[in-house]
Amino acid sequence: ADGSDPAGGEFLEAGGGVR
Repeated sequence: ADGSDPAGGEFLEAGGGVR
């Protein structure tokens, strides 16, 4: 949820860094 990963898993729309 920190926006470091464009394909994040916690909040896709926010780019969360947790998959």
